[in-house]
Amino acid sequence: MERESRKNALLRKSIMLGLILLFAAEGAPRASAADDKFPLPPPPPLPGSDLAYKAAKDFFKFTQKVDPLAKVLPPPDLSVLMFLAREANRPLDHLVDLRRKGLPFPDIAARIGLPPTVFLVPMPVDARVGPPYGKAHGYWKGHKHGKPVKIVFSDAEVIDLVHLRIVSGFYGVPVIDVVRMREKGTPFPGIYEHHHGGKGKKHKERHWDDHPGKGKGKGKGRD
Repeated sequence: MERESRKNALLRKSIMLGLILLFAAEGAPRASAADDKFPLPPPPPLPGSDLAYKAAKDFFKFTQKVDPLAKVLPPPDLSVLMFLAREANRPLDHLVDLRRKGLPFPDIAARIGLPPTVFLVPMPVDARVGPPYGKAHGYWKGHKHGKPVKIVFSDAEVIDLVHLRIVSGFYGVPVIDVVRMREKGTPFPGIYEHHHGGKGKKHKERHWDDHPGKGKGKGKGRD
């Protein structure tokens, strides 16, 4: 008798557990077939993103032939590759192929014979610079003082530095002013939006020929 009571108690517990799991499954959100077939669209680009792409094409003197490449790589990547192509006098589509193979920007620069200093942007040496340019500023100070500097950049840092160069040169804005905006958390599309309004036509490239690494390695790639 006692044995049968225990069996009944176990049976009741099993039934209760099954009901709890069933109700939990019913209450959980379900992915509908429509969700699978029609995923949410990507978020719209930030205001100023189109300005950034156009400014990069104009600043690095590339024509509409770049536009088809924008379908295979995001514009921030293309901005960096246009910079590297101009620096090393290499075909842009070749660099796009390297990027699509998964190579980081510093590796692509090395492949085409450019030193890592090519990404440095001249900044006031005595300025206090925080993220996202604190590390780059430290590299620049060491390089400016003739010290051996081991430069290691991530892709995100390279994109930030290339856009720093574009905004400063294209709109004629002091580098430190752009640095301060980035320190406050303003994304680059917002910075392009802020400085847009006809000023870009001035093309003040005063920093273009002033950066380290310019002209070194042209035509000396390892491909």
